[in-house]
Amino acid sequence: MSQVYIHFTEDVKHFLCKKCDSRITKPQGKSTGALWKHLADKHYIYRTGSVKELENRKRKASTTEESPSIKQTTLTAHIKQKPSTLKDETVVRFFSEHGIPFRVIDSESFKALLREGGPNYKGISRKYLSNDALPSVAAEYNLEKIKQLQGKTVALCFDEFSNKRSRFMSIVARYADDTGFHTVRLDVSDLGAEAATAKHLSSVIDEKKAKFGIKQIIGMTRDGASSAKKTCDVLSIDSIHCYCHWLQLSVRDGLDDPEVSDLLAPVRIIVTAINKTAKRRRVMKNLIAKSFKSENRTRWNSTYNMVSSFIANFEPLLKCVTTGSLPIPELLKTIRNETSHIRLDDLSALEKVLSVLKQMTLMAEGHFSYASMIPYLLCRLRAFCDSSNTNALVQKFLAGVKEGVKSRMGSYEDNALIEDSAFLDPRFVYRPSIFTQSKWASIENRLRLRNQNDEAGTVSPTVTAADDLWKPLDDDEPQPDGIGKEIEAYKSMMRLPTPTPTLENSASVFDFWRTHRHELPLLYAEAMRSLLLTASSAEPERVFSNLTQLLSNKLRCSMNPSSVERLMVVRQHMAEQLMARNMKKKDEDVDSDEDEDESDEEESCDTENKENNVIII
Repeated sequence: MSQVYIHFTEDVKHFLCKKCDSRITKPQGKSTGALWKHLADKHYIYRTGSVKELENRKRKASTTEESPSIKQTTLTAHIKQKPSTLKDETVVRFFSEHGIPFRVIDSESFKALLREGGPNYKGISRKYLSNDALPSVAAEYNLEKIKQLQGKTVALCFDEFSNKRSRFMSIVARYADDTGFHTVRLDVSDLGAEAATAKHLSSVIDEKKAKFGIKQIIGMTRDGASSAKKTCDVLSIDSIHCYCHWLQLSVRDGLDDPEVSDLLAPVRIIVTAINKTAKRRRVMKNLIAKSFKSENRTRWNSTYNMVSSFIANFEPLLKCVTTGSLPIPELLKTIRNETSHIRLDDLSALEKVLSVLKQMTLMAEGHFSYASMIPYLLCRLRAFCDSSNTNALVQKFLAGVKEGVKSRMGSYEDNALIEDSAFLDPRFVYRPSIFTQSKWASIENRLRLRNQNDEAGTVSPTVTAADDLWKPLDDDEPQPDGIGKEIEAYKSMMRLPTPTPTLENSASVFDFWRTHRHELPLLYAEAMRSLLLTASSAEPERVFSNLTQLLSNKLRCSMNPSSVERLMVVRQHMAEQLMARNMKKKDEDVDSDEDEDESDEEESCDTENKENNVIII
């Protein structure tokens, strides 16, 4: 009897597949061709001795031989099997990128599309995509991250995501090598039904640390949630409050001022009415050609976007109301009632102030924004709040922001992670407007002491001979230790210019340390640690924008958490590849511009160096 029958049961007229419950009509004779074809097409099971079966054996053998060997016992658990062909990875990437339901792969239209690639193409099933191809590709991408992070010292930033149906945690790691600072997005982890307590979140972080072979976590950037702070305390890891989240709370205090709220109230009513339904949005866009941005209470930037879009659309909106061209009577009535309360001059003045604060937010949440940016931006923020403004309402807003800043300064006072990062950033070190001279001296002493302790821990104790005990005393001044010599040399070096919204020079900080790594090896090592920490936790939130897109798809409501995690691994891998290509292109464009402007730079070099040496910021 043919071996094919072990995969099927039968009734009077049909064979029933044990693997997928497909029904295959019995042929008139005893031919097994239809059964073997079903197994080959759907389940990759081939007739013994066939060409396909021999190719399958060779592929499995080569997969086993080529499996990577890394000396970590947990690694083999992350790879179920390597993708059988490049086709599997291509299909997985396609479905992951566009959030397409897996059932599409079984549709005749999708199969017809793929058959256009060649008559010999053999499609894969939905079950194979979900249970084999996706886990395998995700495991391969995770293995690449493991190779990157194994044995590394890193800084982490993390955040929690939740909606009505699910809760996830995103963790991002940063490490340094001789080529620069690198950001790696780790898994998006399902938190399940368990409460997001500090104990739970810390166990997830410990699990990721072990999975990716991370040697040490020197610090973490987090939001202001109590569970996030307690998580760091449970792990005994120092942390930094995300500057963007901190600024959000302070700006919100200014926006909650009663007079500011009264100014924004009619704007909120009009924008809410316009965006209430898709029909209203479509009608307004046809009339005005631009959209009105809605406000999100947890994002003050959205308030700025709402005000900015409203001011840009105000004149066309008034024209629609005056001419009566708006075909929705209820909406027309609302706009007419509220436009009489609009104070455009005050709105415009508030918009200008909010635009400056938005620039500070963007500077803090950049991909390469070090924790050293926090004291610098605090300095700029205090100066901005104290600046004079002729508009009385803007003065009230800035007074509210200033009070919020003052009440929250405890988050950043005496934070060693931030202070060390600022000291080791040549754009900010020793600038008196950032820290006082005594604070800079305190940071300097901490670095000296830490390095002395490290040296003491590595040098074996020696016994002084009796003959050497009474040797003549040396009258010379005591020489500074190794780190002391480097600090003195560092003080005398040319400082880099401070950043502005139009001058993003984070890359020059690493270039500075790479240039001086042989001259200042101890400080270089300290910089490669302290500058790992970021000013904001924006990177995990960028991951969540991808996750929100995936979970909001109504066609994907039946995904289990493991599929979500794997899809996010693939999507983040693709996002990192895209960022790397963009960065490479940007560097090539910069190099090209530098070649063209080389003569101009040489002429202005001396003047620029003199300007950069000024201490005032």
